[in-house]
Amino acid sequence: MKPKISISIVSHAQGNLVGPLISDLIRHCRNEPIEVLLTLNIPENLPFRPEHQPFPLRILENASPLGFSANHNKASAEAKGTFFCVLNPDVRLRQNPYTQLLSFLENPNIGVIAPQVLNSAGENENNSRNFPTPFEIAGKLFGRTSAKQET
Repeated sequence: MKPKISISIVSHAQGNLVGPLISDLIRHCRNEPIEVLLTLNIPENLPFRPEHQPFPLRILENASPLGFSANHNKASAEAKGTFFCVLNPDVRLRQNPYTQLLSFLENPNIGVIAPQVLNSAGENENNSRNFPTPFEIAGKLFGRTSAKQET
């Protein structure tokens, strides 16, 4: 069965963080149509066995370290899911976010979804913003230009 969601995780020798995230995915999302693409940006030993998961988990290994976008673009090219989700290794899931996210994505007017992010104290991280208007972009560009000239 084709996965509905391809989840991309990049590890920079962060197996100690990736292991609990994979455990969260198993605990909360084992019945979701997901696949996980774990990119090892540098060689490392993982604290779990990729082949013993309730969902497909593929390991992508880099010959040399890549940047954030390059790693996720590489995973995206390998992804089989309808939707692509980026998770940082330090993310913890308290529940299954994907059922609700998938229901939102059924709306053809929705193109991007970002979850509510809480810090370790359970407080909102205020991670979402509206897309900037052309006027706001121009203001920032001109503001930066004039600021650079003043220094």
